[in-house]
This record gives sequence, structure tokens and C-alpha cells, in this order.
Amino acid sequence: MKKMLGILVVLAFVGSICFAQEAVKKLPTPIKVSSVADEGNKICPVSGQKVDGKNFSVYNGKRYGMCCPMCAATFKADPEKYSAIADKEVTGK
Repeated sequence: MKKMLGILVVLAFVGSICFAQEAVKKLPTPIKVSSVADEGNKICPVSGQKVDGKNFSVYNGKRYGMCCPMCAATFKADPEKYSAIADKEVTGK
């Protein structure tokens, strides 16, 4: 009798785990919300060339357009300097 009761307890436990796993699979996938705003610069702040639309650097919640991967790497080395240049281009100040 004790053996049968033990088997039932184990089966109930395993069944609850399977039920919980199926319930988790049915949960909606969370949506990622980007908090990065596009700065909108048209000129690369590193080289002064036109941005290519493929290369970007993110700094302080803003996405800055670059003309090439090398400029993106240079921007990351001194983002304060280059973001100020891009901000000046966009605002005209």
C-alpha cells in the first residue's frame, strides 16, 4: 500500500511538472522595446563623408550614422567628441 501511494505521489509530481512546462510554452513572447533614438545625422562625425545607412554607433541612447566600419570604431574610442560633432550638424548650432 505504501509503495502504491509513493508511486502515485511521484506520478502526480511528474505530471505537474509536465503541465507547468506546457503552460510556460503557451505564454506570449515578450516584446523588446528599443530605447535608442536615431540622431538623424547625414554626415559622418568622424570623416565628414555622407553616412552609408549600414554603419552606426550608439551613445547615450542615440544612434549615430557612420560612413564605414572604421569610423564606427573610431567613434567608439571617443564617443563624447564625435557625438558632439554629430549633434552640432543636426541642430545647426
